[in-house]
Amino acid sequence: VTYSLLDKRMNHIECDGCSGSVVTNNGGTFEILFNVDNTTLHGNNYGEYPVKLYFRKRTAPDIDHKFLCNEGEDDCSGDIGTIVYLSHLQFKEPLHVYDDTSVPFSGKVFIEGTPYPGAKGC
Repeated sequence: VTYSLLDKRMNHIECDGCSGSVVTNNGGTFEILFNVDNTTLHGNNYGEYPVKLYFRKRTAPDIDHKFLCNEGEDDCSGDIGTIVYLSHLQFKEPLHVYDDTSVPFSGKVFIEGTPYPGAKGC
C-alpha cells in the first residue's frame, strides 16, 4: 500500500512522513502513522485532509491483483487508488478493500466413492 497526504487542492504535500508505503500483514491489514509538521497543516485542527492510497500486489509470475473499494463498487487497483479523509486526532479509520483477483481454471474434480453411470469408480 502506497500513500500520500494531500492538501485541499489535492496536491501531494512534500514533507517528511507525508508519503510512503507499508506492507500488509498476513491478515491483509495495514497501519499508516502520520506525525508530520508542515505549514500546510498548521492552524486547522478541525479540517479534513485527503490521503491518496494505492494498492498493488503481484503474484508469480505475472498476475496483477485487482482491488475494489467503496463496498466493492470501485476499482482502486494500481494507479487508480482511492482517497480517504482524515482529521486531527482521528485514529483507526476503517477502510475496506477487497482483492477481486481471479485466474482462469479448467479441469475436472473426482471424488472417491461417488461412482456415476459409465465410470469405473472415481
